[in-house]
Amino acid sequence: MWKHRERCLFFYLPLLAGVVLTISLFLYGQEYYLLPESGQHQAQDLKDYFGSSGLWGHGVGIVATLIMLLNFFYFFRKRFLFLKVFGKNSHWLNIHAVIGLLTPVFILFHAAFKMNNLFSKLTYFAMIVVVVTGIVGRFFYEWTESHPEKVSRLTRSWRLIHSILAVFMLQLLIAHIAISLYVGYWWIF
Repeated sequence: MWKHRERCLFFYLPLLAGVVLTISLFLYGQEYYLLPESGQHQAQDLKDYFGSSGLWGHGVGIVATLIMLLNFFYFFRKRFLFLKVFGKNSHWLNIHAVIGLLTPVFILFHAAFKMNNLFSKLTYFAMIVVVVTGIVGRFFYEWTESHPEKVSRLTRSWRLIHSILAVFMLQLLIAHIAISLYVGYWWIF
């Protein structure tokens, strides 16, 4: 019974909050997001606000990045004893899963649903690959929790692959931020 309450508290409730936030983001910017590509260029004032380098788009990108970086806390929480005081691993895994599912959606709002350069596409694709491997890992976690004797090399290999892909995605994210700060935002368009 408590396990179900924990899942509600640390998975479904944050997921519901994320869905509500996603709907709110869409409703707030729908005037811009629903414009055809040609209309977006004509509505310069909306683009300056909702575009990826606009005040809103940039802000959503910063918040989404900070939330995504919170996801790495799960990795460190498992490995460093002094972080054990911050709740149970299962709680952090649920939060990790919710953040992993929602961050790519929030990044779409940052990009105003457009990826106009190869680097942005590559970074987003890397994020999606990490999310998919995370979903697969969630199934591994559920399976190994009910069959602890069957934790195999496959599960350990999956964790290694997922971690490597997450670090690669983080490097792309850092490069994306560094290029934006150094070159300016003109390269995004």
